[in-house]
Amino acid sequence: MLTISRRPRNPVARSPLLRKGGMHQKAKSGQRAEAKLHMQQEAENWREALDETDGLTTFASGGNPDADFLLSLKSLLRLR
Repeated sequence: MLTISRRPRNPVARSPLLRKGGMHQKAKSGQRAEAKLHMQQEAENWREALDETDGLTTFASGGNPDADFLLSLKSLLRLR
């Protein structure tokens, strides 16, 4: 019987680490940058709204605009 010798396969190409592909996701740094940009935009919108009312807004936290801003950010982060 005739025996055919096969070339050995490339062990690097068959590495189990290379099979872990799948759906691509944003890098953690990209997620942080996007969250930072979103927070800055929200802060700017909040400041503009405060300027439009000349600071006469009644705040839920008893008059502390910074606490209200943090509460609104906290609720935004929960939505994601």
